[in-house]
Amino acid sequence: AVFVQQSILLVFARYPKHSMAVGLVGFSRHNALSVTAPVLNLQPRPGAMPWKLSRAASLAAPWKLRRAALEVAVLSLCGRQVTRRRLGKLARKAAKDVEGRVVAVVGRDGVGKSKVCAALLDLGHVGKKDFADKQRVLEVDRGEKDRNFSCYNHIYSQRSSASHLHLIDTPGHVDRLPLVEQALHVSDGAVMVCSVKLGLDAACGRVLSAVEHSRKPAVIFLNGIDQQDGAPGFIAALDALEARLGVRPVVLFAPAHVGGSETGSTLLNVLTGSLCTSRGCHLLPMETGKKNKGSSAPTMPMQLRTFASQLKEQLVETLASVDEEVMEAYLEDDGNVPRSVIDAGLMRATAGGHIIPLVAGSAKFGLGVDALEEVVNTFIPAGGPCAGGQTSAPQFGTETCDVPEDASCRGWAFGKHRTAEGNLLEVRVLGGTLRPNESLELLGASDGAVEKLTPKHVWMHSLKGSKKEVKEAGPGDIALVPCPESLGLLSPPLGDDEEAWMKRGRCTFALQLEGMASESCNHLVQALEVCLEDNDGLRLEKSERGEHLLSCMGMLHLDLLRERLAREFRIHDLPLGQPHVAYHAKLNGAAKGDSKSKSGLAFVGLELIPAPEGSGCQVQDASKLLASGSVTPEAVATLELGILSALKMAGPGGSQLEDVTVQVVAASAANAEDALECTCAAIAKAMSMADCTLLEPIVELEVDAPSTCAGSILKDLENRRGTIMDTRSSQGDNQVFIASVPLSELSDYAQALAALTEDEGFFTHRLEGYIEVTLAAQTRLVAELAKDA
Repeated sequence: AVFVQQSILLVFARYPKHSMAVGLVGFSRHNALSVTAPVLNLQPRPGAMPWKLSRAASLAAPWKLRRAALEVAVLSLCGRQVTRRRLGKLARKAAKDVEGRVVAVVGRDGVGKSKVCAALLDLGHVGKKDFADKQRVLEVDRGEKDRNFSCYNHIYSQRSSASHLHLIDTPGHVDRLPLVEQALHVSDGAVMVCSVKLGLDAACGRVLSAVEHSRKPAVIFLNGIDQQDGAPGFIAALDALEARLGVRPVVLFAPAHVGGSETGSTLLNVLTGSLCTSRGCHLLPMETGKKNKGSSAPTMPMQLRTFASQLKEQLVETLASVDEEVMEAYLEDDGNVPRSVIDAGLMRATAGGHIIPLVAGSAKFGLGVDALEEVVNTFIPAGGPCAGGQTSAPQFGTETCDVPEDASCRGWAFGKHRTAEGNLLEVRVLGGTLRPNESLELLGASDGAVEKLTPKHVWMHSLKGSKKEVKEAGPGDIALVPCPESLGLLSPPLGDDEEAWMKRGRCTFALQLEGMASESCNHLVQALEVCLEDNDGLRLEKSERGEHLLSCMGMLHLDLLRERLAREFRIHDLPLGQPHVAYHAKLNGAAKGDSKSKSGLAFVGLELIPAPEGSGCQVQDASKLLASGSVTPEAVATLELGILSALKMAGPGGSQLEDVTVQVVAASAANAEDALECTCAAIAKAMSMADCTLLEPIVELEVDAPSTCAGSILKDLENRRGTIMDTRSSQGDNQVFIASVPLSELSDYAQALAALTEDEGFFTHRLEGYIEVTLAAQTRLVAELAKDA
């Protein structure tokens, strides 16, 4: 059957004390899991490994491990002895090509993401387990230790003969959302950590939105069952998740609440209808002889059996609503769906993003962590975008998973770090094997080209986050390699909407570079350009007035930037000021002006004519500005560019003039320089007598905040000349307020909103357009602009 029917594979799972389990696993055309009943009977022989038949199987086992299992099974069936030495040789041979699985652990601050990472990593430790001691296992940045929450992405790797697991512990603060999106971009899937105690608020909802937008398989870990595992808290959490996701999460492990019991020591396995304790929770029931000491399954009372039956029915009904095969089996047998059909449907629905499995537990005490590991290995495929089960590859446009003949490995770069050893590049291996002193073909460079490197060293992250040198890294693994300073990286795509960056809440400041020494100024700009490579939402650009504008995600982001500049570049003063608002101006009627050059050899007369809204600025008959012998296409083009540039500062107070046509009436000039000088002077003279109206930028402001703060938020927006356009409900008890507000009124809104909502509010805005200001406001603004000019 193994050779004739290609959808049937023989796999094995390893257990403690060198015991093995063998079973048949079927894969449908959708790569779904379907475990068969036992069909083999492998008996141990003297001197051979002890074999025991099991229905447990590892879907994540790579092909070489499956081949090794097949070889062992065939040897046993043929009467050959399988010694420990032979088994070890096969395992070492198979482990060389184990595919890496990258999982982003996401959630809001305070839900226990770092403790979940520590508990998962502790599963591979030999000796005493201490799940609560995350400081012992994980790295902590100095700034994070002072703040007591994560501010950066931390990568931890655990390698064994059966799997390579890479965990990305992400920050949960709203200012660090770009780092969460970066982790989701590079990962195979996500573990969303939510808290029974904290509930599902707007901050948690924003992380869920990022996971949904990434279209990666996800698993929910409902943390904190040790504190509150009664029915009200658990059901309330499910209701909140259902309201946010649009579908109720599929519960695989639930808290075993009995009559309002507050004990957090047991979980209910919904698929098997059995109870489990710490270190004893598996998707399939533990076999006889395999239970851990002190973890015997408790007896289930009738009330709990009823609850288990209800959860199982909800699971099957939810699955049937999104999977045709499960629905067919559900209708055929009046709701009694075989376990193999449920397993296959779970795989298909999770891979397609139609459902999200949920595991309840406690990372602090290790309850349900082993179940979470098994669920992650089952529902999140390994190997990266080139694996058969992965559907969402990074969009660089030119990449393929085939390793070229002149390179031993292909990977994509997604992060760059400055260390004592120089610049290090984070690389996700796509194909081949990454080794020192062998060619590596890189995708993800900022210029879009394929870069080739020959790294002298290859590092990987350790269990504690520090790097350790390795001899090789395989497909799906995350590795670190040295790279040149000049290598730039692409920003990860943030969505199909090109305005995704513009719609983010930002604090924007103007760099006060006037008065700084040239060397200090260049050093600051270069340091900021290095910080831009983190792709954490920082932006540095020039305004219409030529100012350097520095934009960050919020005040936490700004504080972290200041700390990094002081630590790495010895820049202890970041000169920031309020940016100038880019006002525009429009003509209410035609205006004429003329001018002579200082030498008296050139003369220009022109007329400024209002143009239809949105038509922009145009120059007509520019060739008349030059004498017949000087009229060349290059000279005319230079004149037009110079005139258009002058219009950007021609409005009141240096504002930009828009929607105007410059009509040349009369002109005489020997060269382009004289013609441009006279033209700019003629425009200034015409504008001094023109009737103009000042236009100020208006933004669409979207505020997400607790409903208890609605009154103070609305009053504050009214004081900022805002107009409420719409309101709607958001996650939990939050409300969203959409308003049209002048941009000049939002210079301090990040700090004001934080004070009004106790840091629970979040806002985004995008440019909506320009509107006319009142006559009184124009007089005041023109005076202010003239003072700043």
